[in-house]
Amino acid sequence: MKRNLVIAAVTAAALVGGGTYTAVAVGGEGRDDDRGTTRVADDRSRTTTTASTPTTAAGAPGTANEAAAAALAKYPGAVASLERDDDRGSVWEVEVLGEDGRWHELRIDAAGTVRADGRQDDNSRDDDRDDDREDLAERAALRAATVDAQEAAKAALASVPGTVTSVDLDDDHTSAWDVDVRGEDGRTHELTVHTRTGKVTPAGTTEDRHDRDNRDDDHGDDD
Repeated sequence: MKRNLVIAAVTAAALVGGGTYTAVAVGGEGRDDDRGTTRVADDRSRTTTTASTPTTAAGAPGTANEAAAAALAKYPGAVASLERDDDRGSVWEVEVLGEDGRWHELRIDAAGTVRADGRQDDNSRDDDRDDDREDLAERAALRAATVDAQEAAKAALASVPGTVTSVDLDDDHTSAWDVDVRGEDGRTHELTVHTRTGKVTPAGTTEDRHDRDNRDDDHGDDD
């Protein structure tokens, strides 16, 4: 009888011990799962942080029209000027008159990253009347143009194959785009493109202009 009681007690202890061990094992697995969940959450957090980057175009803007597209994707409106700055590593400087009525000066680097560069203002740049008149003339010319800066670049390239390096409204902000094309002949060609008809008129090359300037200087020295 006593022996049976002892056996029963040992069996019960074994069962209790096994149950306790099982509980510990399950508890250990739970802690492992918790640690795994924490690692996943941490990984997700790091991924989200890394993904936060400045606005970037889909590919580096190699041409004037690609730079214009990148600028307009960030600030919809009308491109007023485009200029490639090779001194800074093929950076494009783009000026946009936004649909919000503000001017936006943008810089687009070789990686396609678009950053604001300045002149993000309202309808009045400052109190200077000359600047106000120039601003109004530039706005009016952009609104009246049926040939935009991108189309002017295409028209110029159809006339002189090469690479467009700058596009902007002429100094009078009236009826023409001034377009510079680095031709396949290695020379920089200056062209004007009518803002309404798209007619292209060659204005010579920078080399021709430099020659004229030198001749003018020589005549001036003779006086």
